[in-house]
Amino acid sequence: MGAPYKLRELVEALKSAFSRAFTVRYPYEPSPAPEAFRGKLQLDVEKCIGCGACVEGCPTGALTLEDAEEKRIITLAYPYCISCGQCVERCPVDAINFTTEYSVISTRREELFFQLEKDLVRCEVCGAPVATVDHLKWVMANLGFLTLSNSTLLVAAYEISTGKLPKKPLERKEAIERQDLLKILCARCRRKAVALDHGWRAKY
Repeated sequence: MGAPYKLRELVEALKSAFSRAFTVRYPYEPSPAPEAFRGKLQLDVEKCIGCGACVEGCPTGALTLEDAEEKRIITLAYPYCISCGQCVERCPVDAINFTTEYSVISTRREELFFQLEKDLVRCEVCGAPVATVDHLKWVMANLGFLTLSNSTLLVAAYEISTGKLPKKPLERKEAIERQDLLKILCARCRRKAVALDHGWRAKY
């Protein structure tokens, strides 16, 4: 039983000795990945609407969102990404996708992070973030004439067409008035304004 086994070992050793090396010579030579490989994520700044759906779906915190004064900043930290694909699945505009680039090694810290900024629209009463300008445009494009049924979208459509958005919100007010319905409002302020407009006595 031992001799045939040793003979097979010898044959395999000779084959290995005289055959071409199987391993690739990366990084000295390029080693392209298959098309379906989940490599380094790529964010398309032009397509992105800044909705934050990708951030909500990220389980590791590789994607983060910050609302500054007039900008929404989305940051992608490559070292924290586990290539799960949740962000790719959730993006409504196909703005984030995998590439076949598998090397994210860098000696410069700034190359390990990617940031994009979008113009932010805030509530004209309380100053809370409402959405980005691109997000509002996307919603309007999908709603079509139904945009007219929402006063915030109607006002936003007018101000976008006249180049007034983004703009700084007015001085914050403590109380909501009926005429505030004709302003860009967050969901909370809109509920208050609608309740006031209908004479409802409800606590918010």
